[in-house]
Amino acid sequence: METSVSRFGELNSYSPLQLAYLGDAYYELLVRSALLKRSRASMHELNRLAVQAVRASSQASAVLHLKEMFSEEEWGYVKWGRNAKSKSVARHASLRDYRYATGFECLMGVLFVQGNTLRAQEIVQAVFEFLEAGFEE
Repeated sequence: METSVSRFGELNSYSPLQLAYLGDAYYELLVRSALLKRSRASMHELNRLAVQAVRASSQASAVLHLKEMFSEEEWGYVKWGRNAKSKSVARHASLRDYRYATGFECLMGVLFVQGNTLRAQEIVQAVFEFLEAGFEE
């Protein structure tokens, strides 16, 4: 994995779980922003759609379905996050889904630290298209 320097320092100074922590918040912000731009739904409906997009099972299904859109380096970050040992326990997801969701959030954290907003938005758009099509792996 390549070392990247941004306003947040060197990428390799973060653990995969720290990147997933950042990525979780970043992904939710991108999802909420995209929903506001795309929909005139009620706040209740916007919140329901956001929760659907950020739940671990949705993230896991999406990351596996969209695997081909990721570069080798990006998929490496997904695997790095997926394989990280966490003391957290999945509350509403299987262990498999929880780990893939952590990997997805790790990738989103990497994109945040790198300042790669365009790529992050492309991924969010692809996730929306996947979820709207109603696919589940």
